Amino acid sequence: MRLNRRSIILIAAVSGVFVVLAGVGIYGLIIGPRQPHTPPAAEPSSRPTTAPPLAADPLRPIASTGDAEAFAESLAHAIFDWDTADNVTPAELIDHALTVADPTGFETPGFREDLTSYLPTKEQWSVLRQFDTAQSLTIDSLEVPASWAAIAADPANEIVDGTVAVTITGTRTRTGGWNGEASMKTYPVEFTMFVSCPDDGHCSVLRLSQLGAALH
Repeated sequence: MRLNRRSIILIAAVSGVFVVLAGVGIYGLIIGPRQPHTPPAAEPSSRPTTAPPLAADPLRPIASTGDAEAFAESLAHAIFDWDTADNVTPAELIDHALTVADPTGFETPGFREDLTSYLPTKEQWSVLRQFDTAQSLTIDSLEVPASWAAIAADPANEIVDGTVAVTITGTRTRTGGWNGEASMKTYPVEFTMFVSCPDDGHCSVLRLSQLGAALH
């Protein structure tokens, strides 16, 4: 399922905002042979052993659902919630989001570019890591914009059935520290996610608007 390129341009014109079309977007143990005259191994303890806990996956799970708003909320957190202390890179966060990209592949290159403007670059990540920076998203509202019904119904836009625009507004919070001093900064967030939810019950993402340029 895909959102026609011409349609995206028309949507931008109708809404009065600019939707970017191009350029808007992380593991054995090798044991050597036993050396001669190595003392015998100690008798095993009778105490039960406990396996060490598994490390938490730094990649936020993305809901597999046919509900456009639930999918958009889950993907938004997968994109915005990260911690430079985790064993993860911006490239891996992008690859993770791409697992739910347009299954036809048509919109995938554009979506990848969209993501590069939502996430730090490799160089920026290295600097942020020095400050132990972490980011989280608090969603204040998540809804299909009022303008979408008319946009989708207009035959001239050629919107594929099952395509939904979801506008998300909220607050992006970054925390970190320097020389033992903790700091926190917040930034308003507003964007629109174009989602395809066909009858098979599995939504995918087509494109993202520019941050700050959302449909209403």
